[in-house]
Amino acid sequence: MFFSENYIFGKFDTFCKRLERIADMMNTIENFSGLGEVKIEGLDIIVVKYKTIVDNAKKKTYDILDHRKAEVSRGRC
Repeated sequence: MFFSENYIFGKFDTFCKRLERIADMMNTIENFSGLGEVKIEGLDIIVVKYKTIVDNAKKKTYDILDHRKAEVSRGRC
């Protein structure tokens, strides 16, 4: 039986890139998690946007590891 090296490792590379993007997203969420505690005038608008993005990301029902879903790959939440 013949397996395409490009197919197997291409899928693996795509999966690894997706894991990197997920890790980056999680690091960003963690880095900005204390944003709501900062008391700077006008920051409340940014905090609301941040919380909306995080809440929307948490509500996703698809398998975040599924490389066929482009939402994470394109940076959408």
